Amino acid sequence: MLIAALLAVAAVAGSPPLLLAAAAATAVHPAIPLLAAAAWAVRGLLERRATDPTPGEEASFLRGVAAEVRSGASLRVAVREAAGRVPGIDLRRAVRRADAGAEAEAIGDLVAAALPINGRLAGAAFRLSSRSGSSAAALFDALAARAAEAADLAGERRAATAQARFSAAVVGLAPVAFTLLLIALGKGPELSGAGLAMVVVGIGLELAGLVAIGFILWRAGR
Repeated sequence: MLIAALLAVAAVAGSPPLLLAAAAATAVHPAIPLLAAAAWAVRGLLERRATDPTPGEEASFLRGVAAEVRSGASLRVAVREAAGRVPGIDLRRAVRRADAGAEAEAIGDLVAAALPINGRLAGAAFRLSSRSGSSAAALFDALAARAAEAADLAGERRAATAQARFSAAVVGLAPVAFTLLLIALGKGPELSGAGLAMVVVGIGLELAGLVAIGFILWRAGR
């Protein structure tokens, strides 16, 4: 009752909702914030991975650049038009530089930084076209084909490692779910002395295991 009253006073005083939720969770059981922090860290890693450009998006962008150049557009216009059709790749800096009339080489450096597969080669294509004055449509077509091939291989890798990823998710999440169940039943670990040390070490091993599994899957996908 006292804790509920203190939380109510804190809410009226304008305390941040996240802080109130953490305090309430700690009042229920001190292990909940630790588990939530671990889940938040894993979520951040997954979101960061999800925002990376895919090989298919890179292939679409490079095809768009090749098509624009082949139709007679400059590299500046080609980048702006192709970037507008592929929102999954963050090319805002390159588009701003193109709109500002920057040199093709400078734009190419920004494009190279945004493309994880063909970045260096795309930057070289921009420099070659800028210095020689020749059309680089064929080069961009070749880079698009290379990215499309990488997309096909990535799909095959995802299919081949689907079972391993599912097993990793089960092995990684089962201890967390079991701990939450124990807490809900009032049989959670005592967070004092050795109990606290065991919880901290357990969460650390859980995160280390997830990182190790992710590294194995990453190596298998290369």
